[in-house]
Amino acid sequence: MRECYQPSPGCYVYSADVDTETAQTDHRYSPPGRHTPSLEQTRPWVWARACTIASPADGHPWIGKWLWFVPLSQLDDAWANVRAAVETDRLGFAAKAGTLSNHRGFTDDTRRPICIYTPDWRDVPEVERTLTRLRALGVKDTLRYKRDTDTENGRYGPGAASYICPAGTTTLVITHRTRAALDHYQQARAQARHTADKRRTLKPC
Repeated sequence: MRECYQPSPGCYVYSADVDTETAQTDHRYSPPGRHTPSLEQTRPWVWARACTIASPADGHPWIGKWLWFVPLSQLDDAWANVRAAVETDRLGFAAKAGTLSNHRGFTDDTRRPICIYTPDWRDVPEVERTLTRLRALGVKDTLRYKRDTDTENGRYGPGAASYICPAGTTTLVITHRTRAALDHYQQARAQARHTADKRRTLKPC
């Protein structure tokens, strides 16, 4: 059943242009068993990494990810699709999928998350680019974007999302909390530039 979403008060809505570059993958692609979420018995996650896109250092404070909650019956095919796109540098720098042995308190145990990472949640154009690539891959569900630091700090549930994309669209809904953080970031950058320019002006010849 298609999920409908109405932006809540305090959300700012932006529409991303659909990426015209093709991002199709072969749906017959079959990953090795060690990469298949339904066959993994020992690890809670299976991972994919981009071939040439540099990954931020572990613990980088700005990393975030798009979250796609996939029915178990579609998990392996969905992961094969995402993994192929990541490993050919057509999506984020990394992705992971929850395995059947992953029972980390999900409210719906008939689904598992697939996470697609971007290096900086403050980089709205890159967040949008990854979103449009996901839509081009055929992902039609509602998607939510979350900062890694929120996960590490135990922030879960609907209020944890930084961005939301309603089902079947490329509309980026920026939550009030994220808009305030982005405004603060832009103001800090402007102040830093102003200070640097002032120092250059006052520097003796």
